[in-house]
Amino acid sequence: MFYLFYLSLLLYTSVIFAQVEQQPTADAEAKVEKDLTKEPGHLKKFGSGRPTYLIDEIEGFPDAETFFSKYVFGSRPLKMKGAAQLFPAYHLWTDKYFMSLDIDPNSTVLVEEHKKENRTLPVKWMHFQKFVQIYNDSNIYMVQDVPPYLKQDVILPCCIQCPELFEEGFATTVMWFSSGGTKSVIHTDNLDNINCLFRGDKEIVFVDPKYQDKIHLNAHGSYSNIDVDRMDYTQNPELAEIEYHLGNMTSGDCLYIPYLWIHQVRSYGSNLAVNVWWNNSKNHLIDVNKCLKPCRYDLTLADVSFSFREDDNDDLTDFQNRMFDIAETKDIELDDMKLVLFGEEFTQELEQMNAGYGYVAHIKKLFQKFDLNGDLKITEEELKSLLDVTWEECMDLIIDLSHLIEAIQKTSKMSHEEL
Repeated sequence: MFYLFYLSLLLYTSVIFAQVEQQPTADAEAKVEKDLTKEPGHLKKFGSGRPTYLIDEIEGFPDAETFFSKYVFGSRPLKMKGAAQLFPAYHLWTDKYFMSLDIDPNSTVLVEEHKKENRTLPVKWMHFQKFVQIYNDSNIYMVQDVPPYLKQDVILPCCIQCPELFEEGFATTVMWFSSGGTKSVIHTDNLDNINCLFRGDKEIVFVDPKYQDKIHLNAHGSYSNIDVDRMDYTQNPELAEIEYHLGNMTSGDCLYIPYLWIHQVRSYGSNLAVNVWWNNSKNHLIDVNKCLKPCRYDLTLADVSFSFREDDNDDLTDFQNRMFDIAETKDIELDDMKLVLFGEEFTQELEQMNAGYGYVAHIKKLFQKFDLNGDLKITEEELKSLLDVTWEECMDLIIDLSHLIEAIQKTSKMSHEEL
């Protein structure tokens, strides 16, 4: 009996000492604190050093029911391999084809002068065919609504050929064109969109919205100022805690980018892609049984309305009068443009809506139309020298902008109702 008692006491004492040894002291806790400079991914490009998962991939476009139920409502990115090969643009869009088009000599496209995106820098305008002539030997990068003379070459993606989206659901469509080497900022989109690639390769690094508190986004544009080539964990320690989802695209692929998913895009080789954006607040209205079956390959961007209302001469006259009234008293600067268009109260509301960068880009495009000498100021003299066709182009931009703002408002309202 004494032997058993002694053995029990010995075992009990061993357990107690083991537990004491396992209790870390304050000094020990300080010693085990992570050295972030040694963490994988520190000072590397965005998408490095952390757990990474491939996004879902299927061949071609899914049917509408699968697309909306599994990916849109499930909030999951999707690569649609080879889907863009169905588009005339995939076969037609060579530089030779672009140069053969009969394009209005007064029409222009928006061009950025730096391949590493910086949303604080000004942009410029030039004729599309001038861009085609020089883009291979420069750092210029076209980011522009798909021009009217190219829309017939782009099929509306099969999985979103749905009647409810035809009724004010489609927001805008953007063409991305460069010689490669472009790098976007880390950002979110306030609309759902599908990106289809007709040339080159793209790498898209996604971060699930559940990590949104670990990537600090600019309150005015839903993008981050983090250097995408050199993530500094000492300045942004939360980056050492996130996970990535990777989508690699090659020419002929399409990619679904869900609403509010954080992402960053790099392009390689001569690169040409088109995004189609739609108002995600319309998604719950969609009856997938009414979506077009089979897919209509003759239904192109030229057949789809991306605007809530048509141009109106009275609106143009009112807008001209408003601009001249302001320019008589002061030069209009870029920072003033939101106030000119929306007023102070609504500008503040936009900044609280997670409105994204899209509407800011539209304002920049509009400003560039007026700023003829590129000095970042609009004068009364510049307004007086504008051609009628330029005023009409500006009004078209304002119509597109109003469409985008309305989509942002509806999306913001839906988000608050969900909360």
